[in-house]
Amino acid sequence: MSTPVDELVAISRRYGSDPAFVLAGGGNTSFKTDDRLFVKASGHALATIGADGFVELDRDRLAELLDADLPDEPKAREAAFVERVMAARVYPDKGQRPSVEALLHHLMPQPFVVHTHATKVNAVTCCVRGEAITQDLFGSRVVWQPYVDPGFILAGALRTSLAKQPGADAIFLENHGLIVAGDSASSIDRITRDVIAPLDDLLPTPDKPAQLDAAKLIDSAKAAEAFDPAFRVVTDASPPIARVVTNPRLTEAALAGALTPDHIVYCRAVPMWLEVPDDFAKAHADYVARTGFEPWAALVAGAGLVAFRETDKLATTTRDLWLDAAAILHDADALGGVRHMSDAHRRFIETWEVESYRRSVAAG
Repeated sequence: MSTPVDELVAISRRYGSDPAFVLAGGGNTSFKTDDRLFVKASGHALATIGADGFVELDRDRLAELLDADLPDEPKAREAAFVERVMAARVYPDKGQRPSVEALLHHLMPQPFVVHTHATKVNAVTCCVRGEAITQDLFGSRVVWQPYVDPGFILAGALRTSLAKQPGADAIFLENHGLIVAGDSASSIDRITRDVIAPLDDLLPTPDKPAQLDAAKLIDSAKAAEAFDPAFRVVTDASPPIARVVTNPRLTEAALAGALTPDHIVYCRAVPMWLEVPDDFAKAHADYVARTGFEPWAALVAGAGLVAFRETDKLATTTRDLWLDAAAILHDADALGGVRHMSDAHRRFIETWEVESYRRSVAAG
């Protein structure tokens, strides 16, 4: 007979293995009792997680944290927040680091919680009409949570939102993802289907993209390799990317800003734009001067995507997240327009210690 932890492991692996819901190190899951929360530990991939990948937390300590008086300055506030979450561990000697979103799981009244970055949901959460669409499709059953900085601020905002819609079993997090809560693993599946089905009917069938210049993409990949032989290069010319590099409106949206924290962590907020392959060095220098960061990917006009990272694994991850971004850009645009994260919210993610930790894990 299976235990709740067995159910938690099984549902975590199922959603973690589905790229429509989770990519790279994204997403987290939990099970709770009256006094304990078992939540994914940072550094564990949902697709392969076992029972030892969950941290046991004291819910009384988490409840105290919700009412804590933390510093106003963002870095000091989030450092104090992480310290308090770590202090809630029942077995600190195991050295586990709880998901920074543990408080979100604690707040949901249902025993099982699954938080993913579902691509179809993010077509709505990254759309300027996202809140209206969510209300029209789901009414009070789904909470629309406007974007705020993750961590302590998001936990407080979600606490307020849930108090206004106490019967909700799903949450759309603006420019972030999906939270589903249920009494069992099977109820999580049912609620998720109930959320995705209307989106399947709503989202457009993509048009066939324009023909791409394969030679230009090959030359661009060679230019990246020549610029820095340490680069591991991965290219992509699949339909989602093709639509972005051949449609001026989608190109503009791709270069205008970040869609979600995951895209910042694994792709940078925006890609480099490459018109001519032999201008790689100039495009690179312009990007660094403008953003202050090394680029990790280039969209090549009329040709496709070139991802260039320190390892094959990182280059592939950046490619995968860009495929996700391309699908979101297309569908959000079709639904009414793309909503980007604000510059302030982007900067918070770029400098947040929690995401620096995630980047280090991804590189390992």
